Amino acid sequence: MNENQTDRLEADIRDIKATLVRLEVLLKKKPGRLVIWTALGLLLGIQAIPAAVFTLISAFYHPAHGAEQHNVPYSCQLLYGEQKKCAFDPHCDKRVVERLTKECLRDGGRP
Repeated sequence: MNENQTDRLEADIRDIKATLVRLEVLLKKKPGRLVIWTALGLLLGIQAIPAAVFTLISAFYHPAHGAEQHNVPYSCQLLYGEQKKCAFDPHCDKRVVERLTKECLRDGGRP
């Protein structure tokens, strides 16, 4: 290395050492109240964002058109219950399902 490069490296090393000394002094200082309150405010603010988003979503939530619940006649509700029961019971009475299907159609429901 020539003398010019050596001088430049020495100057860079002095700058790095001076910067490290300044950083060490800054790190030894205790954080002030303003810093602590700012950090707490940021933490609370970060937690408040999902809560605000959830509130907005739930306030303007409307079910999709296909998901709307219509008033289902009582006979259709009985039919649905009987169909669920017959799905797992091979000994269920099929005549009950047929009767409830007719009643559900008569009442204006969809079996």
